[in-house]
Amino acid sequence: MGRFYFYTFVAQTNSHVMKKILYTFILISPLLFISSCKKDIEGCTSPTAINYNSEANTDDGSCLSLQGDVIFYTTEDGGCGAIDVYIEDEFIGSITSFITNGVTPECGADGFATGTIDVGNGLSFSASCGLYTWEGSINITPDGCTIMQLNY
Repeated sequence: MGRFYFYTFVAQTNSHVMKKILYTFILISPLLFISSCKKDIEGCTSPTAINYNSEANTDDGSCLSLQGDVIFYTTEDGGCGAIDVYIEDEFIGSITSFITNGVTPECGADGFATGTIDVGNGLSFSASCGLYTWEGSINITPDGCTIMQLNY
């Protein structure tokens, strides 16, 4: 009969311990779930952008690239044919049209020297055709369109 009580005591003790373990698990598991949830941190998630946020896990569309667009144009035909344009000695394109309506062209417009280049301030540019040469400096901003008019 002693064994019977011993087993009953062990069974009751195990049942009591099991209840404590169960209650502890029930109390702790929501905390584990809550602490394991990632919070959304909005920001720029592109590592090549100048405003990259390494802690951001949701892209908010604010990324600024290290490149910007540029367009060179003229408002008259100087009679010299296509005007080749270079920035920092790199060919950007040729101006083959000119504006007659007074409306400034947008970056990417056909007939004008346009391209996407690295951002920078005071970048040297040169442009030339058979009769004329232009030289100067230009600032290229990230994600913008820099417009440069060449005058005869």
